Amino acid sequence: GEYHGQGRLFRTGQHPAPLQYEGTFVKGRKSTRGTFFDQVGRMSYDGEFDSNGLYAGQGTAYTERWNGRYDGEFSNGKRHGRGQQLHESGELKYEGQFEDDCFHGQGELFRRSGALEFRGVFA
Repeated sequence: GEYHGQGRLFRTGQHPAPLQYEGTFVKGRKSTRGTFFDQVGRMSYDGEFDSNGLYAGQGTAYTERWNGRYDGEFSNGKRHGRGQQLHESGELKYEGQFEDDCFHGQGELFRRSGALEFRGVFA
């Protein structure tokens, strides 16, 4: 049989086996909404993704690559559309438009203190 319905997928080869994915399965494949976890079981992404497993649509990602958390829109696994980038400590870093994983378009950049550093267009 195939995985179908709500479930959890665990990484193999480790004991205890950390959680890899939690969400809905359809005919043995992950559906288009769920939660992914990194190698040690920490949540890395919660939201929508495409049939290839790339982040797409609305979601929240936690990653060292961005030094914190991103809440917003994704396309082809990248930040794309409207979103918020937060520092690891939770303070707002940037709010506005993203394109191809970069600040792009109208947005606001904030200092760690919370003070507004720049408001305008990013290219």
